[in-house]
Amino acid sequence: MYQKLLNKRFFNENPVKELSAQRLVYSYMLYDGIEDIAAEMVGMSETELEEKKAIESENNIEVLIKMMRGKISTFNQNALRKKILEHENEIIPRIIEMMKRSLNDEFIENAVKVLVKCKTNYSAVLVEMFNDIRSEYARSLVSLVLGFKADERVIPFLYAKYEHFRKKCGDENYDQGPLLALIELNERFYSK
Repeated sequence: MYQKLLNKRFFNENPVKELSAQRLVYSYMLYDGIEDIAAEMVGMSETELEEKKAIESENNIEVLIKMMRGKISTFNQNALRKKILEHENEIIPRIIEMMKRSLNDEFIENAVKVLVKCKTNYSAVLVEMFNDIRSEYARSLVSLVLGFKADERVIPFLYAKYEHFRKKCGDENYDQGPLLALIELNERFYSK
């Protein structure tokens, strides 16, 4: 339906940057569980093992949300996201609401990594609230969630967001979120 927007020329003229926070988050979304593999290869410290036990035994939603906002070992972030998904129905509406005003990069990154793994598809809600999100960084990362979860009708929306970020915030790499989302949508709908 929107394949004309996502043609070879568009991707050739708009290459993905080698290094950006968006690309790193995208990689985590694409390669689910990569932190667990890294933890197995490197090994976890005693402190990290204790942190993992605390995460796995926690069921208080307020504490889990607080953990999302704090510094959790990279090796334990996947365990935290899994625990949050156990409480998806109660916690995700709160996370989505918090995304609107949060400026905490840890929370934003954890939130989008959780949203992409939810059983419920929150794409329509994310599109509707997109312009209410205070942080440009959060908007950029929410674009990634849309790339993985939304249907192809989101392509013109993300295309416009890519152009907006590219013109307004070129030095900040915020355009990389919508660009990577468009790449993911192209793969999902048009590469077959």
